[in-house]
Amino acid sequence: MATAPPQKAEWLIVVHDLPDTADRRRELLAKHGEDRKNDPAGFWVFGGAVLDEPALAGKPMSITGSCMLVYAESKEEILERLKRDVLVTGKVWDWEKLQVYPIWRPARPSI
Repeated sequence: MATAPPQKAEWLIVVHDLPDTADRRRELLAKHGEDRKNDPAGFWVFGGAVLDEPALAGKPMSITGSCMLVYAESKEEILERLKRDVLVTGKVWDWEKLQVYPIWRPARPSI
C-alpha cells in the first residue's frame, strides 16, 4: 500500500537580533544567503528584515531582526534548519526568543 506524501504547511518565523550585532549581521549576510541554496526548493517563501521604523528613502534602516515565511512539514524541520543558520551560529539571532507560527492563507500561490 502506497503511503501519502507528507503534508506541508506555511510557517511564519520572527526572530529578533541579540543586542549590538549589527556589524556581525553585515559580515555574515552573504553566507546566510549562500547557504539557502542548499535548502529544498520551495522551503523559503520569503524573508526579510524586521525594522524599528519603516524603511524610507535616504534614511538608514534600523534592523532589529528577521521574519520569514517557510513551507515545511513541521516546526521541528524548521528548527533543525535554523539551528545551522550562520545568523544563529554566529550569535546574531536571539535563538531563545525565536517565534514560529503555523499560518493559513486563503489563496496560496503555487511554488
